[in-house]
Amino acid sequence: MRLRQTFWYVLAILAVSIWGAFRAQTDVFIKISYLCVLLLSTSLVMGLFSVRGYEVRRVSREFRKEFGQVFEERFEVQNTSFAVRMWLEVRDGSDLASGGGARVLSWLGKKELRSYSAYTLLLERGDFILGPTILHSGDLFGLFEFEKIIPHTKHLITLPFLVEIDSFPYPPGLLPGGNWMLPHMRRG
Repeated sequence: MRLRQTFWYVLAILAVSIWGAFRAQTDVFIKISYLCVLLLSTSLVMGLFSVRGYEVRRVSREFRKEFGQVFEERFEVQNTSFAVRMWLEVRDGSDLASGGGARVLSWLGKKELRSYSAYTLLLERGDFILGPTILHSGDLFGLFEFEKIIPHTKHLITLPFLVEIDSFPYPPGLLPGGNWMLPHMRRG
């Protein structure tokens, strides 16, 4: 959980209204205090449920590619709850050199499935972990932010770039070896 700057503004308004309610003893400050407490509690509950109730799948055809090729991966995000979600940011936490993109999905309906493709140019060779996938969301009023980390399940192996050689040309001139060097060695 991360507190945003607007949280501190609401908290300051709450403190001033509580101080004003005890000092001036008017209904306005008491109503503002109740409103701030209601806003903070509602935002906290909305934020807690903002990253729950999702199914995320990462699908790819191949997990072995060559250096310099483009790796295509499909992200499928499904809202499994019965509530409409305002926004969800899906971050790729892979350790690929040019990977690690993010996508924001808005207004995910109940039981709705959204998918998108991510493309990564493979600029390094090796074994790379595809994940974790990080879900990032918050409440409607922008007071709290929450994250959920979905661990990795697959690996991508980037192989060296391969070139097919049909024939190997012989270099022109004399080839080393053979008897041609023996007469020159006897003279010295």
